[in-house]
Amino acid sequence: MVTVVPGQKVLSSHVNAKLDIDGSDNKMTTNFVPAVGNSFDLGLTGTRWKDLFLSGTAYGSLSGNVTGDVVGGIEPATNGAKSVGTSTKGMAYVYLKDTANTNVYRLEVVSGVLQATLI
Repeated sequence: MVTVVPGQKVLSSHVNAKLDIDGSDNKMTTNFVPAVGNSFDLGLTGTRWKDLFLSGTAYGSLSGNVTGDVVGGIEPATNGAKSVGTSTKGMAYVYLKDTANTNVYRLEVVSGVLQATLI
């Protein structure tokens, strides 16, 4: 394991080297990239990052589900600027909760007809 204190630079040729950074609000002045593409995770199942702050675009591909709480809703930066799905890859279902009660409806299009099913 390699321990780095603020202001110290360490170069390592060890493929399995670990890096511990001591101090608070450590700042990077270069890109932070894995040694091999598509080979390493950021965090673990039991040791997760709390918040992620980004500006710009997040790139990647997802398999499975994205879960978690959305605080404040999801909206595009510009009115009418974004879509859910694409013209060739649409969503199969959209789930909506009735704001007057606890009912949840599944919306889907079947043979060109929009259907809402209470689930």
